Amino acid sequence: MAVVMLHAQNPLINNPSLNHDGTKMAFNYQGDIWIAHSDGSDSRRITVHEANDTNPLWTADGKSIVFQSNRFGNYDLYIMPAVGGKPERLTYHSANDYVTSVAKDGEILFETKRNFSQIERDLEIQTISSQGGTPKLKLHALGSDAVLSPNKKLIAFVRGTCRIEREAYTGSANRDIWVYNIAEDRYHQLTNFNGNDYLPKWGDDETLYFLSSRSGRYNIHKATIEQTGKGIIQKEALTHFDKMGVYG
Repeated sequence: MAVVMLHAQNPLINNPSLNHDGTKMAFNYQGDIWIAHSDGSDSRRITVHEANDTNPLWTADGKSIVFQSNRFGNYDLYIMPAVGGKPERLTYHSANDYVTSVAKDGEILFETKRNFSQIERDLEIQTISSQGGTPKLKLHALGSDAVLSPNKKLIAFVRGTCRIEREAYTGSANRDIWVYNIAEDRYHQLTNFNGNDYLPKWGDDETLYFLSSRSGRYNIHKATIEQTGKGIIQKEALTHFDKMGVYG
C-alpha cells in the first residue's frame, strides 16, 4: 500500500470527504481513492486501477467507502473496506451512475440517466443498498446532488441544468435547492436566486450548507430550514471570496 505525506508535497487532490467524526478523509488523487487523517498525514492509496476511481463517500460506521469508477467504460458504484481490499461493484447499468449520499442505514442515493435520457436534460435520482440489490427510482422529480437528512425525513436536491462553470450565469436554466418531504410526499423550493445554488450538504436535520454565486463568486452558505423543509428560517454566507470562488 503506497504512502505519501500530503502536507509535505501539497498535491492537487479532488473530491475530499470526511468520515462522520471528522478524523479521516477520503479523496481522489491521480485517478485512485486515497485515505488520510484529516490533517493530511498518513495518507494511503486504497485502490490501484487504470480506470478513474473518484468521489468517495464514507459509510456511517467508517468501515467502508462508496465511490464511482469507469472500470467498465461508464461510471458504476462500488463499495470497499476503508482499510483497503477488493471493491465490490454495486451497479451494472450502461448509463453513468454518480454517488451523492450515503445514509446511516446504508442507503445510497445516486444520480443517473436511465429512464428519461431521451426526454429530459436533468438527471434522475435513484437508490440502492450498500449491500447491493436492484436500484430503484427514489424521486419522481428530476434533479441532482441529492442528499438525505440525518433523520431520513427530507431529501435536499438541485433542479436546473446550467453548467457549474458558468459562475456569472443568470437565467432560466439556473440551479436552485429543493427539499422533498418524504412522509408528506411534498416538494418545496428553498432558493430562488436567478443564478446557481447547488451542492447541498446537511449539517444536522435543520441545517443545510450549499454553494451559491449570489455574491458574484461561489461561496459557502448556511441555511436553517423549517423541519418540514417548507422554507428557510435564516440564511448567511460563511465565506466571502471575491477573486476565486469555492467549487465543489
